[in-house]
Amino acid sequence: MHLASDYIYPYKAAGDVLRTAGYASTSPDDVLDAPVVVCSELPNNPGGSITNSAETIAAGVILASELPTPLVWIEHWPNSVDTRV
Repeated sequence: MHLASDYIYPYKAAGDVLRTAGYASTSPDDVLDAPVVVCSELPNNPGGSITNSAETIAAGVILASELPTPLVWIEHWPNSVDTRV
């Protein structure tokens, strides 16, 4: 697998608040492997977590990047992110 993209994705969370999530996607070397997307919670985002908006983010990322499905979706929480909501 190799890195195919690395972006900041804007999305609207509950309450119509604009937020961003970082994501990176890989392209598999073998046609039998699924692409992998790692969605990272960014430390400067107010409001709810990426977990609460995972469906919205995933749908937007898949459409914007024209990714094939099914794929592997991983949520990444850096140590510096406060997980209290």
